[in-house]
Amino acid sequence: MDINGPMRIGVLHIDGADGWELHFDFREEFQALDLQQQAEEFQRYLTTLASEIASLPEDDRDRQGMLLVQQLSEQLLEYIALGDLALNETIKVQVEQSAAVTSLSDLINSRP
Repeated sequence: MDINGPMRIGVLHIDGADGWELHFDFREEFQALDLQQQAEEFQRYLTTLASEIASLPEDDRDRQGMLLVQQLSEQLLEYIALGDLALNETIKVQVEQSAAVTSLSDLINSRP
């Protein structure tokens, strides 16, 4: 399942470490919206993401990766709504190695 939304998400394995680095880059179309539109669009994204997650079986690998994206994205909503986030910069999140992150890597890397 694709994670379509206001940002692109990349997964980078960190050599010599037991973890991954997630890169969140906001799409130019999203950056061009005014502050209220960004907050509304991001809230719609979270609602859609939650619905897509709920439609997948508990043991689905895509679901695990999407849950991680959802948790991190929910943390961004407040900052987006306040305009306290530089949307033109890459947000990097370092995450310890886990099955969910491996699933996220599989999810993103399997898409054309």
